[in-house]
Amino acid sequence: MVTARRQAKRRFERLRHIPFFANCSSRELARIDRLGTPIDVRPGRTLTSEGALGQECFVTLEGVAVVARAGQPIGTIGAGTIAGEMALLDHTTRNATVTALTPMELLVLSEREFEELLEIAPCTAAAIRRIACERREVQEGESKAYSFPDQIRVAPRRVMFGTSRDT
Repeated sequence: MVTARRQAKRRFERLRHIPFFANCSSRELARIDRLGTPIDVRPGRTLTSEGALGQECFVTLEGVAVVARAGQPIGTIGAGTIAGEMALLDHTTRNATVTALTPMELLVLSEREFEELLEIAPCTAAAIRRIACERREVQEGESKAYSFPDQIRVAPRRVMFGTSRDT
């Protein structure tokens, strides 16, 4: 039988392996662990739709999703990164459609929970803002390719959206 304490420890360790949570203190991780709703999604499920109002974001625990703009794939999102954060940060509509390519395990954060996350862990807030900045550069037409050794790329000119472990 697994105790509640062991379950919490496993969840903390899983969170700690997400690059933008890696520098969080145990106290911050305990507060982050109380946020969001874990869900599993099947391949083909749309997480965000381009032009829709952003009301949540998704922390990817496992799996890969394809990011498309105007119907054209522009990159992927893999385990250890986030999707949907730009609409919440900028208070705008979604700028891309994100669709699960593989089975995925996600932590869904409502807009309120996302704001709380940014307050709980300032280092996380800075890392998420860096991810959003990188994505804005891609959106603005820069063909800058980012190297993320723990992530994958779908094609040489497509970008893996994520963050490095040193954030």
